[in-house]
Parts: sequence; C-alpha cells; structure tokens
Amino acid sequence: MDMNPVKIHAIGLDDRGLKIIKFFIQKFCKDRCKIVSEDQAEVFMINMDSVGAKRQLERIKMSTDRSPIILMALYALDAAPHYFIRKPLIANHFEALLTEIKALPNRKIPTELSKEADILQQGNTALAAEVHKNLDKPTASLLATDANSVASHAAHAEQQNRIDEFIGENRDIDLSGANPDIYFNPNDYYLGYIHQSVKLARRNNHAMKLSGLWHKVVVCPKNNLIYVETSDAKLRSFSIAVLEQSHKERAVIEKTDFDCDELDDIKIQDTFSSNKERRKNVQDIDIFLWKLSLWTSRGRIPEKTSLRQTVQLNSWPNFTRTVLTPYAMRITAYWQAKPRSLLETIDDLEVEQRYVFSLFTAMATLNHLEMSGSEVKQKTNIPKDIDSKQTSKTRQLLGKVMMKLRFAK
Repeated sequence: MDMNPVKIHAIGLDDRGLKIIKFFIQKFCKDRCKIVSEDQAEVFMINMDSVGAKRQLERIKMSTDRSPIILMALYALDAAPHYFIRKPLIANHFEALLTEIKALPNRKIPTELSKEADILQQGNTALAAEVHKNLDKPTASLLATDANSVASHAAHAEQQNRIDEFIGENRDIDLSGANPDIYFNPNDYYLGYIHQSVKLARRNNHAMKLSGLWHKVVVCPKNNLIYVETSDAKLRSFSIAVLEQSHKERAVIEKTDFDCDELDDIKIQDTFSSNKERRKNVQDIDIFLWKLSLWTSRGRIPEKTSLRQTVQLNSWPNFTRTVLTPYAMRITAYWQAKPRSLLETIDDLEVEQRYVFSLFTAMATLNHLEMSGSEVKQKTNIPKDIDSKQTSKTRQLLGKVMMKLRFAK
C-alpha cells in the first residue's frame, strides 16, 4: 500500500464524470492516488472538453505554486508545459503519468535550482554553507526554514544519479550548427548486433543466437524473450563501449537448433528454465531493447537523424514496464498531439536535450516513432524493422470480423 498517494483535484466534471474517475482510480490505481478537494490538492486534473476549461486552467495556473496540471481531452492537444492524457483513460498511461509525478520533489515541477541547492544535491554541505553566507538575507531565510525542500533535493539527487546511469550526463549544447557530439552510430555498439539478432529472429520466426562479441545471447521471438548470459551491471559497461573492428569480425548471428515453441521444451531448459541464476537473465525483448537503447544513447541520437524533420508517433510505449526517463510522458504527449521536430520539442517544452534525445532513441528503436518524409527515413541511421510484438485484442477482433464479412459475401 502506498502511504503517500498523489492527491488530485478534478475540475470540469459533472457528478457522473466524477464518479467514473473515482471508479477508475479505485479499480486500476488504488492507493496510488486519490481525488480530493481543491484546498488539499497537489495535482490538478482539468477536463478540457468542458465549458470554461481554458478559464479554469488560467485560474489554476495563477493560484498554484508550480503544481503539476493534467489536461484530459478526447482528442490530442498541445498541453505543453503541462501533462496530457487522452480520454477514455488507459490504466497503463495513467499509472505511468503518476509515476512521473510522484518522482517530482514535493510534487512540484522543479524550477532552476539555485547554486546552493545544486551543491546540496551533491552532498557538499561545507561548500553549501559558504555559499549560504553570500546569499541575500530573504533568500537565506527562506532556504533555512524550508527543511523539507532541502530533504527533497537530496532525494532528487539520489534519483538523478540513477537516471544518469541510463541517459548519461551530457549538458545542453548549441544546436544551430553541426554538432557531432550529439550523434552515435548504433552499429558501432552492442546495440546494433542485438538489434540485428532480434530483427532476424522475428523475421524468421525462429530462435537466433548471437555469439563472438561477449557472452552468449539467445532471442526467442515466439515467447518475446531474450536470454543474455550476464548481469545488467556488466552489460551496461559493455554497451557503452565502442566496438573494435576485430570484435565486429568475431560476431556471429545464427539459428539455434531449437525453436522456442514452449518454455518447457527439453531442448531449451538449460537456457531458459532449469537454472535459477540463468532464469534471472531471461528478459522481455522490448524491455531489454529499451534499456539497452538508453544505455547506448546516453543522451545522443543515431547518426544522420534530422533535428528539424518532424517526429511522428506510431504507438504509445508501455511506460509501466520500461525505464521511465524524466518528462517521458510530456514529450510523448507532445508528439502525439501533432508531429514536431526534435528542435521544437526541446524549445517548446524547455527540457534538457539529453531527455529528448534518449527517449527518441529508445522509442525509434522499438518502432514507436518514425521521421516524416521518405528521404529522411532512408538516410536516418536508426535501427529499423524491430517488429514489436503487437497482439492487440482489438486487432484480433477486427480480423475475425473482416473474415466473417469475407465469407458472408
């Protein structure tokens, strides 16, 4: 049970709509959030399809101190700099949004940290005290009385260290000219060979094995599982290293002598079932690729990706199962509203470049995105043809309906 649920005040809903929201939260997000009155709210959720919604939004913006605002609507809208969720609500999307909001210090959208706060985040109290002497009195008084804020900054720093493990520490640079530092070639890294193994396994619908680079990797597309013969900690160290040509020449991708029809298949028990330690190394393919993409990208984008070409969202990632990077929900909702370029995204949302670039790389690797324009698709060096496992019940149902109609003729 979450002892500190997110307190949400819903605006622009009639009695029936409010009951539906409360039922949704009770059924899918129990204990993670709750609906409260306006004076108790940490987060405000506004139904943008209601009369006077824009007026309510302006009122909330004027009356709150950086409190997160969630905009709900039937159709995609430009919610920046706020959060957006589409109606009807989808549990996975709403849970991912809650996860991002819960990570905010004091449930507030962070502003630029002061020099002292930045030092406190790094735990250097001696230097922080020295800076404190040089602060003007009102600021020093405010910081001295806000003990909770200091504690939240310390917690935020710890979380930031975990985030940096996935997306690196690259700081914003001038993007007006050519900047090779923001690019990487996936084929120079472990990611390129893992991607190729997954692509071949899904295309052939047969288990494939990657060997010669480091530890053995087995991809089983029928189960959407991948076996990597090492721990994540060691894998991350290897994934950020540029491969030498001699390494690339040793890499071998080949079919296995089993096909992963069932996990209890006697031929694959040794890899996937029999050994407890080895079972820990079996992961969902999409989750693994997402993680590996973030490690490899470290705040960069694949070579020849255009910063000015618009980004088109194909599908919404399952953020409840993947590593949720900062502002992931806001950036994805921004791309969902309409195609935007990476430059527009950075400027309009005012988030660090590495957050946008890392998310873009992971989503593009898993085919959640594409760049508009056929010319750019051919030139962009993004791993393609990751045929993500899409076994949507809706698609299956439509297929059955179409089949019946065909035979009815």
